[in-house]
This record gives sequence, structure tokens and C-alpha cells, in this order.
Amino acid sequence: MAQLIQIKHDLNLTSTQRLVMILKTLKQAVNSAYPDQHFSSRDLAAFLNFLQASCKDTVFQNLPIDLNALLYGRPGDRQEHNELTESIINSSEIWIKQHYAQDKLKEISTC
Repeated sequence: MAQLIQIKHDLNLTSTQRLVMILKTLKQAVNSAYPDQHFSSRDLAAFLNFLQASCKDTVFQNLPIDLNALLYGRPGDRQEHNELTESIINSSEIWIKQHYAQDKLKEISTC
């Protein structure tokens, strides 16, 4: 959580840089919460679907279809996406606090 707060308040980063760092931090959090499960190695859409399915609350909703392009497009094509960045930070904070425990996740995935 401390890493997210640091990213959130680092005014030297562009919104694209912040988004990339947030997703990297989320992948680390997933690896810590669910060791040896490899959920973080999924492509971005599948990873975000996993995050949505593994949380008690609604998270990562209304994301743009072209999120990959926003994150990894050519530097000249990137724009500031402050609202999107804030939305992803908020969802990340919720996921970190509210994600299912590993045993609950297994229960859900076997249903």
C-alpha cells in the first residue's frame, strides 16, 4: 500500500508512468497474496479480469478498451490520463484491502 501512496503523490511522473508503476505494484501484490499461482503473468485484460473476480468490492470498472495502447504506445501518442490514473489507484487500494484470501479464492474458482 505504501508503494501506491508514493506513486500517487509523485508529481514528477506522468500519468502513463504512474499507471505502469501501479500495475507493476499490483502484480507484486498478487504474487504475494497468491504465491505460486502465476496470476500476474496473464495478459493485461485477463489480469484485470482476475483482479475483478478476486475482490469483494467492484474494482477496475469502465476501463478503456485501448488500455494497452495507453500504457505501451509510442511516447508521442501518450496523453495525460489523470482521471483514469486516479480510478486505477482507487481500485488498487480497494483490491489490496479487500481481495479474497487464498482459500476463499480456491472456493470461488471451484464453483
